[in-house]
Formats: sequence, C-alpha cells, structure tokens
Amino acid sequence: MRFPMFLMFRSAVRRKEYQAAATAYEAALALNPLHPDVWFSLGYCYLRLEQNQKALQVRLLWLY
Repeated sequence: MRFPMFLMFRSAVRRKEYQAAATAYEAALALNPLHPDVWFSLGYCYLRLEQNQKALQVRLLWLY
C-alpha cells in the first residue's frame, strides 16, 4: 500500500469517520493482506463502530 494513502486513512480515523476508514482499510487489505498496520487499524475502527464480532474476526485473521 502506498504511504500517502495510509495517511489519508489515518486522517479519516482522526476525524472519527470510522465507517469510511473501515471501508478504505478493507479495500487496502484486498490489495495487500500482509500489511499489519492496516489489520490493526481496521480492528480499531470496528471497535469504535461497536462491531465487536468483526473486530474479533480481524484480530484472529491478523494473528493467524
């Protein structure tokens, strides 16, 4: 994933636009599923959106 794109996603998180950020992180993972920062950030967005089951799934996928 390109660095400026990651900064754009992080900016969405700072603005508390968690749904938009989660959608962007999902798209990024479709391109490169081996990026640990994106997995972590996606899980964080899911937690903030109170989507705990999805956050747990992301954590399990990231670890294994």
